[in-house]
Amino acid sequence: MATYVVNSAAANDNGAGTAGDPWKYVPGMASANGAHTLTSGDTVEVVNGSEFTQRLTTVADNILYRGRGIGGTSIVVNTQDSEPAGSIATEHTYVRTDGVNTGSWQIDLTGASERTSGADEYCLWVQHSGCTFEDIEIIGGAEAQVSGNAHTVYLEPDATSTTFNRFLVTGSAG
Repeated sequence: MATYVVNSAAANDNGAGTAGDPWKYVPGMASANGAHTLTSGDTVEVVNGSEFTQRLTTVADNILYRGRGIGGTSIVVNTQDSEPAGSIATEHTYVRTDGVNTGSWQIDLTGASERTSGADEYCLWVQHSGCTFEDIEIIGGAEAQVSGNAHTVYLEPDATSTTFNRFLVTGSAG
């Protein structure tokens, strides 16, 4: 089990996958370096504030994808169930480790060039079991679709035991 670091602001995708030499893309994205492989039990820490315009497809079972550091949009948890009926809900920012890890990383396919007419469109395509996603914002859905089916997040039937923590989806169509 290894831990790798990804930062979309990195100069290239040839790094060692460490904090000092991060990868530019998450393995499973079209531009990711094919030499970077993940195996069951690995962790991918994506620097919060990183933004990607490519689909992420899981590449192995039991991978933890999570945010790292401070940056990006804070995931807001809406606590409507604790508010009186008819009132405006109070918003609370969820912080994994206060002052150490806040914010999120983002996949936004609303303007992606990889969209294909007639093809299904996914921002996050979960093909493997036991994967966990944390501190991530997914933007897509209907506006990310040319034609075909649009799914902001698509879980394959065999992708069991998938967990989402501090996860925001906007623009969902399916």
